Amino acid sequence: MKQEEEVRIVRVTKTEFELSDGRIYPQVVELSNVPLRKGFKSRPKEQRRLRQAEN
Repeated sequence: MKQEEEVRIVRVTKTEFELSDGRIYPQVVELSNVPLRKGFKSRPKEQRRLRQAEN
């Protein structure tokens, strides 16, 4: 059985973010500053929104 690869955030802009599998999601609110990927990934609201979008 092939192990699934972890999906990561590879690009963040003020208006959208892109995942390593190619999916692109718009930001809920346009960001005034573009966070580093590491900081963006750790934000609970974005993580929750990402999980909801996948369902």
